[in-house]
Amino acid sequence: MKNFFDFISNNLASFGLFLVSIITACSPIFVALINNKHDIQNKKLEMYEKSKQDALKHFIDCCSKYFTVDPNEQLRVEVLSAMHSLLIYFDIDDVLQNNLLDAINNRQHKLLNSAVVSLSTQIKKL
Repeated sequence: MKNFFDFISNNLASFGLFLVSIITACSPIFVALINNKHDIQNKKLEMYEKSKQDALKHFIDCCSKYFTVDPNEQLRVEVLSAMHSLLIYFDIDDVLQNNLLDAINNRQHKLLNSAVVSLSTQIKKL
C-alpha cells in the first residue's frame, strides 16, 4: 500500500510539473491573441472616427465652395451628397437635418456654423 501512495505522489508531482510547463508555454500565445483582438478593435474604431472626420471635412469643403462661388446645380448636388454622407456617421435628428437643409438652401452661414459645431462634438478625440 505504501508503494501505491508513493507511486501516486511521484506521478502527481510529475503531472503537476507537466501541467505548469504547458500553461507556461501557452500563456504568451493566449496573451498575444487577446492583445491582437484588442488592437484590431482599436484600429477599427480609429478608422471609423477618421471616416467621420473625413465626412465632416468633405461636407465643410463642399459648403465652402457652394457659398463662395455662384451656386450652380452641380455644387448643390455635391453639398447635398456630402450632407447625406454625414447621415452615415453622425446622429442627426430632424431639427439638425432641417437646419442643415435650411443653411444650404438659404445660404445661411451662421446656421451652417451652428450645425457643424453640433456635429463636431460627436467626433471623439483620437
